[in-house]
Parts: sequence; C-alpha cells; structure tokens
Amino acid sequence: MKQPESRLTRKYLMDHGIRPSTQRIAIMQFLLDNHTHPTAEEIHLKLLPKIPSLSKTTVYNTMKLFIRKGVAIMIDIDGRNARFDGDVSTHAHFQCRSCNRIFDLAIPGLYSTISLEEEYSVENVCLNMRGLCPECNRRKQAESGAGATKTNRPTHHPSIEQLLNESQAGEAMALQLESEM
Repeated sequence: MKQPESRLTRKYLMDHGIRPSTQRIAIMQFLLDNHTHPTAEEIHLKLLPKIPSLSKTTVYNTMKLFIRKGVAIMIDIDGRNARFDGDVSTHAHFQCRSCNRIFDLAIPGLYSTISLEEEYSVENVCLNMRGLCPECNRRKQAESGAGATKTNRPTHHPSIEQLLNESQAGEAMALQLESEM
C-alpha cells in the first residue's frame, strides 16, 4: 500500500466516523484498488500475507461497519455469496454467466427513471443483471461464426480523491440545510 493512498484512505474512513485501524485501512484500500467484488473470505486470503494477524471475523465485522457507515455496499448477485463493493456511487452490477466476473455499469439517470409516491425516499437502488460480458460475447460470436454484438462496458471506478470530495460536498450540503432550518 502506497503511503499517500494510506493517508487518503485514513482520512476517508475518519470522514465517515470510522476509527482507522491498520486492518480497516488495508481492507478499505483493497476494496478501492480491486474492483472484483470480493467475498469476505477473498479479502481475508488476499490480505493475510501482508497482515498475518488478520482474522476472518475481523474482515466480516469490518465489512458490516463499512456498510453501516456507507463506505461499502454488499451485493448478492449470485445467490451464494455476499460480495462487497467499495464503489458506493449509483451503479448497476452485471455478472457474466460464462466467466462469472462481476462488472460495474453506470446507468445515467437511474434515480430519475424510478417514479415513486412522494412518501417514499429512495436511499439505495440495487440493480443486478446477468448475461455475457463483452469478452465472452465476442468468444461466443467467434465460435458461432457471427459478428460480435455491442454490449455495455465496465465503467471507471471513482478514485479515493473523488470519494473524499463527494463526501465533503455531502457534509457541506447537510450543514447548509441544518443552518437553514
């Protein structure tokens, strides 16, 4: 883990009311650096060589804390494993039925396409899709001799700097709203 990333991750956690222990910083940094939507077990196995004292219980408890504090989300796209995502921006998930990889897909205007009665306040939208990723689709098309069809591509993930800026902008807006009341 690079030192500047570690400082930014520490600040990001603190900005969300999370005490930044070595394990929490490492887990958050792993989520931000690896857009593979890992399970808690996968996070544990990947970080164990760097942090031999890291337990599975610590990873599970940390993920629960991260979800509660809004710095990670849990997705259940395959019906078997809880997977985690450090990208808390509004986006959909797409799982390839061939290679099983999970991709993030931006869907511009996702909230604006949902029409609910006024009493409802949408805080989270979970949209999971399944099909063939571009790579597996091209392979299938090549095997069948047909031309590949256009599919959605995975999107760019926000950097820790973008997440910090969004977090600070949200806090500023909340403070402004409080002062207006």
